[in-house]
Amino acid sequence: MNDTLKEQQLTYIITKAEEVFFMKGFTHTNISDISKAAKRSRTTIYSYFETKENLYLAVIYHSFLKFITVLEQVNIEGKNGLEKILAYGKGYLDFCQQCPQHHQIILDYYTLIKTNQWRATNQMTYAGKVRKIALRPLKVMITEITNGQQDHSITSELPPATLFINIWAQLIGITHLSQNLKNPNSFILLDIELKDWRQNTLNIIQNLLTTK
Repeated sequence: MNDTLKEQQLTYIITKAEEVFFMKGFTHTNISDISKAAKRSRTTIYSYFETKENLYLAVIYHSFLKFITVLEQVNIEGKNGLEKILAYGKGYLDFCQQCPQHHQIILDYYTLIKTNQWRATNQMTYAGKVRKIALRPLKVMITEITNGQQDHSITSELPPATLFINIWAQLIGITHLSQNLKNPNSFILLDIELKDWRQNTLNIIQNLLTTK
């Protein structure tokens, strides 16, 4: 099989694996489920991915690629540091609404890292790729926060990394609580709708960045 066909086969397996992981979750999915969905033998799938964990990392990697693509489409031309951060924040919220399952997969990755569930990740083919791409949004945001402090559009004197973590927590928290696809204005724990929550979230981030 030539390299082009191998790449097509790889992409196809990952796409089918996504469908199964989205539907059943990592814990309740096995390679047989993916083999059936992809109409490929278990041997074929294992020839591309050593373990179910590595295949899941491949799905995580492709979810990050979708996220990065959305961020790269954000218009930041002519904007100062603060405006760029708010534009990226809106891009993140757009991604969460457009690709909720990919967003959840990314959050699952952070949970895996936090709980140290996969001690053997370094030996997995996609482990390094995921770690590298996961740092890209962080680096972009910290760079723009630094630029904002230098151009004085961001007046907070807190370290850029501290500001980034608080922005990230705000975005993750609000989107995690708003996961009703049929009614995106409804929230877990609340029996009322929050119609302007997206703009209010960005306003809170702006206040964080412009408060000394």
